[in-house]
Order: sequence, then C-alpha cells, then structure tokens
Amino acid sequence: MRFFGRIHQVYLHERMIAIRSYGRLLYFYFQTSQMNLFKRYLYEGIYIDLEYNENKILLKKKRQAFVIDYVLQLFSVFSYKKVYYYDQHQINTSLSTFLASLGTIMFLDLEMTMPPYHYSKKDFQAEIIQVGYLLTDATGEEMTRYSQYIRPVLHRHLNTRVQKFLKLDDETFRLQAIDYHVFYDDFKEVLELYHPTVVVYGKNDSISLNHSFRIHRVASLQPLMRFVNLAKLIQNFYHLKSEAGLFKMYQIYYQDPSIQKHDAFN
Repeated sequence: MRFFGRIHQVYLHERMIAIRSYGRLLYFYFQTSQMNLFKRYLYEGIYIDLEYNENKILLKKKRQAFVIDYVLQLFSVFSYKKVYYYDQHQINTSLSTFLASLGTIMFLDLEMTMPPYHYSKKDFQAEIIQVGYLLTDATGEEMTRYSQYIRPVLHRHLNTRVQKFLKLDDETFRLQAIDYHVFYDDFKEVLELYHPTVVVYGKNDSISLNHSFRIHRVASLQPLMRFVNLAKLIQNFYHLKSEAGLFKMYQIYYQDPSIQKHDAFN
C-alpha cells in the first residue's frame, strides 16, 4: 500500500519513523539495508513517499510499525520549492538514459567456485562454473541470451559449500557443464560480432573473467571488452561509502527479494 506524509519523529536505533496522519501517529519500520541507504535523509519535517505491507507489522518501542517495502521519494520544501534527496523514478530514468547511451550491452553474471568450509589457506583460485548473459541492442530489445555451466579444471567437483550456495548437486552439474574452451569460443565470437559494453554488478566478475584466461591458457579477450560496473554507478549516485550488494539493492527496489537467488542464469 502506498503512503505519503511528513516525518514527525525518527528512531534511528530502532530503524523506525513516525508520520502523523489524521490526528494520529503511524509508525513505519525500515529493513537494515534500507536504513543504511536512507538514514542520512531521515529528519523531522522531511516528506516521504513509500510503499508498505499492511499485513506485516512489527512491535518496536511498544508500538506497532508497518514494514516498508520500498521508498519512492524523499524531499523537503523550501520557499515552495521541492528539494529532492531521493527519487526512485529519477534514478531509474538516469540509469536507463546512461545505459541507452552505451549502444549494444551485455549484462553479464558469473558464479565461481569457493574454498570448502574451514579452508584457512589463502592460495585458493576461484574458477568460473556458471555464465549467464543477456545481450540487448541500443533500444533495449533482447538480441540473445546465454546460460551455461562451465566445467572447472583446478577443482573438478563442486564442494558442499558451492552446492549449498547454488542449490545444485555435483552430479547434475557434471552432466550439464561444458568445457571452458567451448564457452570461450562462443564468448569471443559475440564480442567480435557485436562489440558490446559489458555491464557487471561489482568488480569480481570482470576480475574472475580475466583470471580465467590465465587458468585455461588462452589469449585474453580484454581488448574486446569495455566494462561498466553498475554497483559503482549506484555507489556514486547515492554517495555511499562502499558498493551496495546486489541483494541489498534488490531488497530496496522490490517487495519480494526471496525470488532473487545465486544463479547466473537469473
């Protein structure tokens, strides 16, 4: 349910705000990731436009508080002029405009191997075991998509930690996985044909991709790639101290983060 009002009181420690509505105070609760993003703007007198779950109520400071799904706007009014601190529509428009300026785009996501539980050494080399990408043209129309499991060479079986993280058993993985060189040839062909800007979330995917060329002793495709780190763009836009995790941003933007999972295909 959508609600708009002026913040009457802020409880930072409890991650809660109070808004006066029709003579009574309504309380709203921020999840941790939301509070970390918005707390710098939460002051008495600030206007907020939000969506909340009317069926999900928490008890905080002996008061019932609705759980906020996501924030649409935060602004104040000076001399009859609005000063925006956060505007989801503006952010979406700005990012969309920037992405449209990049031409052909490859949205790339990778999953890697991980050291087993209780592994204390620092010599573990992560390998790509899953690749997913979506290729779009300058208008945002889908051109093609790719999804494959990649067979590792340093650690040929998925350990328990990886299986639990990806919700994937080793036998299924081994039956469906392809050789890295098959992926490499396909990937190289797409890069040479379309010259896309490769959009990733965070720096790990670009690092892991470049590292994979050395592991498998193939020519680097770095000259064919121009990376854009979407996490860094969001960090700069919000003036965050560090890059926000993908799940955090997903939780802020959408009502049901549970549908997002660790899967390069999705």
